[in-house]
Amino acid sequence: MTRSSESAMDWPEDDPIEPITAIERASHVTTVDDLRRRWRSLMGDGGFGRTSLWIIWFDERGQQLPVVVPIDDLPAELEPDGVDNLIMIIGSPAELGAASVALLLSRPGPGSVIDEDRRRANQILAGVHRAQQRGALELKVWPLHLATTDSVRQLPVDDLL
Repeated sequence: MTRSSESAMDWPEDDPIEPITAIERASHVTTVDDLRRRWRSLMGDGGFGRTSLWIIWFDERGQQLPVVVPIDDLPAELEPDGVDNLIMIIGSPAELGAASVALLLSRPGPGSVIDEDRRRANQILAGVHRAQQRGALELKVWPLHLATTDSVRQLPVDDLL
């Protein structure tokens, strides 16, 4: 994943990418800011050619499990069956010691939140909420993040309305 020299200036100099040589030696993720920094490390310098959903899991101490699942070429509108299948994928690693899960949408383009981001995020979060309500998803779900050519940011509720 590379970014153009034009967008290189958009990354703040005080927001360096923490190199991760091995997940088992990476710092634990215990706060939302830790999670944003982890996503920055995993996403690299940006420059995405497609829209993807990335999934990572953490144990109860915040140690990332050695699995990263990208789901590429997400449509602008997610089918209900697709969201249900996604929830099954999200919840599966609970059997492997996962205590929480983090999700990130990545796409080409600038960091401002667009309608497609909102639509995808709201569909995913609604599926997560339904699964939690019926007891089908017991993992803690971290706030959803968005990665674009020039940023990695949390998608707070205000951005999703």
